[in-house]
Amino acid sequence: MIDFTFGLNEIGILDKCYRNYQGEDRYLLIVMMQERMDCAVEDVQKLIQDTDDISYKGNIKVLSFKGFLEFLGLSLSSNRITEVKGLNNLIHLESLSLSRNYITEIKGLNRLQSLKRLDLSWNEITQIQGLENLVNLQELKLWVIPLRNLQSRTKKAILLLERL
Repeated sequence: MIDFTFGLNEIGILDKCYRNYQGEDRYLLIVMMQERMDCAVEDVQKLIQDTDDISYKGNIKVLSFKGFLEFLGLSLSSNRITEVKGLNNLIHLESLSLSRNYITEIKGLNRLQSLKRLDLSWNEITQIQGLENLVNLQELKLWVIPLRNLQSRTKKAILLLERL
């Protein structure tokens, strides 16, 4: 699992590290949001390494914003997200998990044409549409989407898929 934070200053970044967002099987990705900040990527990495009471330092990765845009996988699971937005510039993203949120509509993904894997399981989706531009999509997970929430046209499409 990967948790990420957008770093704006050293205090906020260290706070995330102290709260143990990283662990034995959890990774913390820190994204430096601005080109000119009080601290550079290398400075933050050194600060983390030099701080004694941060655990699992090997599971913390610091990226520039440009590096983040080239990042190939992102998990935003269990974040109480109701609407997908702000991902349009992640055009190289290949894997995206939005499971266990409160999403009701599939939108905001149309520019993610490199996307190969998408997990929308455990959401409140009412209609399966908005995936037309995802030409490289190979895997779509929609586990535990209550059928009572789906509009009738979508229910028919799912029933047809089940017969294949």
